[in-house]
Amino acid sequence: MKVRCQRASLVACAVTLTLSMAAASCAVRNPALYREDVRKVLETKQPVIRACYEAELQTKPKANGRVTVHFLVERKRGTFLNPQIDDLASTPNRTLRGCVLEALDGLVLSPPDDRAGDATFTWDFQVSAH
Repeated sequence: MKVRCQRASLVACAVTLTLSMAAASCAVRNPALYREDVRKVLETKQPVIRACYEAELQTKPKANGRVTVHFLVERKRGTFLNPQIDDLASTPNRTLRGCVLEALDGLVLSPPDDRAGDATFTWDFQVSAH
């Protein structure tokens, strides 16, 4: 299952229904719900990722860019595995990239799904126009 969720200035995707397998205590999500649930887990790290960007703005006040991360979601455990920056889809700021990767450490989809996930998520960073 391929999960792709674009994030333009911190918005995305739609919610559906969760089906649970009582015996396995794993969910069986359709692709749209899988995408939405992964997005919700990623949003729990939004304050940390925002802080990454704000730290970048301290040294580069007009910094903007994109960080695209690819990762797997482990079947029946929900652990986010092997997060990697997509070099071709991301801007070259190494500090911001590293901070975003670090923020994703330890994430888990709960309840886990009976199927593994293959996900790509993009954060766009822009200086706010006040």
